[in-house]
Amino acid sequence: MRAVAVLLAGAVGCGKRRVQRPGRTVMRGTVTIDGKPLGGAVMTIVSTVDPTQMAGVLVQSDGTFVCGDVPIGEVIIGLENDSVRASSGGTLEALPPVPDRYKDWNKSGLRARIVDKKENVVPLELSTKPATP
Repeated sequence: MRAVAVLLAGAVGCGKRRVQRPGRTVMRGTVTIDGKPLGGAVMTIVSTVDPTQMAGVLVQSDGTFVCGDVPIGEVIIGLENDSVRASSGGTLEALPPVPDRYKDWNKSGLRARIVDKKENVVPLELSTKPATP
């Protein structure tokens, strides 16, 4: 799934677009895990109406993200990361792992309602504690 998310992030081009495609808008927010920023994760955003409408973005080291090409409407979200990343000094830095339940956007429980012509700020709060049924 990580390879798909990385490909999506590159192919979909979730940067800050100046001109939005029809049916798309900007989503920004933060990702935390147990209250701490979760940087380095790849986020996949999928429309619940048309699963072929997707976007992807890399979460920054401070846990923030901005995606300028998100489908309007209800979306589901998945997150993945590697266990390490290169720091600015070229050394490897350990990352907190994303619990498996957040990796599949169909099962993560992470959802948002994206509205056209509004500021879509989505805080995503993850937990390492087991999910309650």
